[in-house]
Amino acid sequence: MVGFAPRAPVPRKRGYCIYHLTSKHPELTESWVELAKLRSPGRRLASPAVAVDLNWLKEFFSYLPPGARPDLLAVHVYTTTFESLRDKLEEYYREFGLPIILTEFAMTSFDPNVPPPHDMQQVHNFMGQATKWLDETPWIERYAWFGAVRNSYHLHGVHELNRLMDAVGNVTALGRQYIAGGHD
Repeated sequence: MVGFAPRAPVPRKRGYCIYHLTSKHPELTESWVELAKLRSPGRRLASPAVAVDLNWLKEFFSYLPPGARPDLLAVHVYTTTFESLRDKLEEYYREFGLPIILTEFAMTSFDPNVPPPHDMQQVHNFMGQATKWLDETPWIERYAWFGAVRNSYHLHGVHELNRLMDAVGNVTALGRQYIAGGHD
């Protein structure tokens, strides 16, 4: 269960924070209504971040009173093809008409019937296609590749080839690609 402390101090330093990202899956709509009060000029509130579950977001939106709707969608997408990444993000945009923050993405699948990436070049190509499209799509506000971890345990099932750093903390070739803009 997610709790909310309505009297908790919230820093209000100008220019410091332009987005409020919330917990992944709040249990109570009432908590969200309180979070919506954090909006102020220049600050926008992102939806709870979900992975794949469009129906959960539809239901969540249906419970919100006027004025409590998020300003942006926060989503995770894990897939093994650029086309399915693009299609899923377009589906979210068509459904809600809100700009999107892609809080996590990588070339992987949690479906045991879907083969993992077979080599590093495949992951480089996926990142190149994805970041180019994400940068060119006006309703994508931000995105973050999932894989900046030393310990592969912290990948939480995301395929090892997606790592942006090695076990020592050195930036991998994929990490260098991402730092350079991701397109190549």
